[in-house]
Amino acid sequence: MVTPEALQGYIAQGLSCEHLQVDGDGHHFEAVIVCAEFEGKRPIARHQMVYAVLGDRMKAEIHALSMKTLTPIEWAASKSEAVSQSMLGRAQKTYPDGSFQNFRRCTA
Repeated sequence: MVTPEALQGYIAQGLSCEHLQVDGDGHHFEAVIVCAEFEGKRPIARHQMVYAVLGDRMKAEIHALSMKTLTPIEWAASKSEAVSQSMLGRAQKTYPDGSFQNFRRCTA
């Protein structure tokens, strides 16, 4: 069974990541991958880069991998956006086409 740490190592061997975080249960994984090599590439091309690094492991060892692939600039922007939204008590839902909807969090 693959561990999150092992999967993180596989990705790090093939991509120069500025930030790499992998969580999972041995079969299903979630990864945040920040890499300058993603610059100018659409999400599908970024994912294909990660799949290429993992090779046959995606067929045999890894059942499911959910990825958030970002450039360093996108990563910095997402961190500052999360902080500002948290401070404002607001959240933002982003849709796959890039559009978004702001809404106010309800707290009791």
